[in-house]
Amino acid sequence: MKIIHHAHGAKTNELVMSTEDDDQLILQEDQTLRAAGVAHETEVAFFNKEDYGLYKANPTSSW
Repeated sequence: MKIIHHAHGAKTNELVMSTEDDDQLILQEDQTLRAAGVAHETEVAFFNKEDYGLYKANPTSSW
């Protein structure tokens, strides 16, 4: 899972989740949600890490 948005912060206009700041925003298995920075109304994305890696290598959107 990756943090997408914190409450009362600015949202991006990206159609898919951002590929930036993975080291800070992707939740680690050994962390609690609080330790990872998840608070009330924080939005997180649940994703397939393999698919995310493929998208990150070639970030194109198709409709």
